[in-house]
Amino acid sequence: FPFGEGVGDGAIAVLFALGLATCLAARIPAASVLGAMAASEPARDASITQPAAYLPFAHTLFVAILLFRVAYGFALSFEAVEGVPNMTMLGLVPIALMLVVALLPRMPRVDVLYPVAALLIIAGFLAIIVLNGRVAYGAVVNGLLFTGSECFEMLVWFVLASIGARNPVNALAVFAWGRAASSFGLLCGATVGHWTAYLPNGLETSILVACVLFLFVTANLTLLKDFSFRGTIEGVAAAVPLRLAEVPKPSGALLGSKVEGSAAFDAGGAGCGADRDPATTMPEAKEAPNAAALPVEAVAAEFKLTPRETEILSMLAHGRNAPYIQEKLVLSRNTVKTHVQNIYAKLQVHSQQELIDVVESFI
Repeated sequence: FPFGEGVGDGAIAVLFALGLATCLAARIPAASVLGAMAASEPARDASITQPAAYLPFAHTLFVAILLFRVAYGFALSFEAVEGVPNMTMLGLVPIALMLVVALLPRMPRVDVLYPVAALLIIAGFLAIIVLNGRVAYGAVVNGLLFTGSECFEMLVWFVLASIGARNPVNALAVFAWGRAASSFGLLCGATVGHWTAYLPNGLETSILVACVLFLFVTANLTLLKDFSFRGTIEGVAAAVPLRLAEVPKPSGALLGSKVEGSAAFDAGGAGCGADRDPATTMPEAKEAPNAAALPVEAVAAEFKLTPRETEILSMLAHGRNAPYIQEKLVLSRNTVKTHVQNIYAKLQVHSQQELIDVVESFI
């Protein structure tokens, strides 16, 4: 910290002011995100019918975060003196890198930071094995590990913010999962670092670190081999309200009772039938009148859907959401999710809106 030891009160005041300024600056965008979440269907249900807009916790992104935070936790506890990390000036490298990136005319590909961070982490672990007990041992090791970890931390914050911007409804969950993976990795790394500190000789330390390094490299060459941070960002679609299929209006005698009760229906919405349950259906997910007019059977025959999939397709085509389908067909959430995934795969769509567009094309 730039203040000296005798200016503790000033340092605390500056830290408090920075925290307060951050909260005030984030107030408006945070209110916007919370408002979007309150006005939308719960992410747990919407993720069934709009899977491309929601990132699951089992995604490779969170595996990568956990993996790199293990290295950061190790750096925090390795060669620590009475619990105080062995910090070096190399920790300023990520800050300088961030300033350089901010001043560039074009934002570089986010994936560039990933191999840089990985190579620094690997160099840090190798330094433990090669320089074990030698001059500047802890400073070099921790400097490399901290620099690599902080470079990756910059990448993570950019990726999480970009994903949250693409789908604000799920932004809070994505940040929470990212921080959970980060905290768990930090705990695991710190545990290994403390364990290393209590090993009786350098050979055992080198063996333990070699094992950790082997696992780190193996994970990067297998689990993260084809992973792309840019691809992950671009693969998240925005959660959008449904536009229901336009149903041809009946003519002649059919124009009596059926159409009178659905005067509110137009191309962008649907009227409320007598069997409506507002508590289980989103405002934009109302069933269209004259449901039989949608060519669900033709779509089912074209894409070889099962009878149960055809039944669920009909409900999805009329804007029904996952909770309604669960209650109407007396099915579990996982069963409905599996059927929806199968329907999407057969129709080659990625959202309920795309499914509605396919059904509409058969009208």
